[in-house]
Amino acid sequence: MLSSEDFWHYSIRVYSEDAVKQLCLRLQDEAQLNVNLLLLCGYLDNSGVYLSAEHFNKLQFAIKDLDALTQSVRAQRKAAKEVDQNRYQQLLEHELQYEQQQQQLLIETVQGLKIQRHKQSNFDVYYHCLHHKGDPNLQKLLTTLQLLITDEKIYIDD
Repeated sequence: MLSSEDFWHYSIRVYSEDAVKQLCLRLQDEAQLNVNLLLLCGYLDNSGVYLSAEHFNKLQFAIKDLDALTQSVRAQRKAAKEVDQNRYQQLLEHELQYEQQQQQLLIETVQGLKIQRHKQSNFDVYYHCLHHKGDPNLQKLLTTLQLLITDEKIYIDD
């Protein structure tokens, strides 16, 4: 069964890998992708739960307001980095709280979805939901991320 706590621990474990972190931040900054949705793709793929494009649209809608708030705090944090380290740390803590709330909301939303059996990677479905369709570089980056974070031998507890 999916849980927001398991998803959070999975995300911390996976995101601690430098290659994953750098790739997620690149996709966030260059393609405006939501890192929590990227991590959710890996978590769900590893859990054998596969979503449809309609599901991803519902997930994006569910976190829309909280994501806007998170992005605002992130921008403030980046601006404070060189100016005020105390403020930077406070904003970082707030940002992480909002990220965790997003993850809770994502898992709650997934739990309320009617999931049908199919086995298309969530990364592929998410890619097809994006406005960047046809961008071979974006597809390559998502495939790379998928390979990095869906290795069950490394990231999934038995």
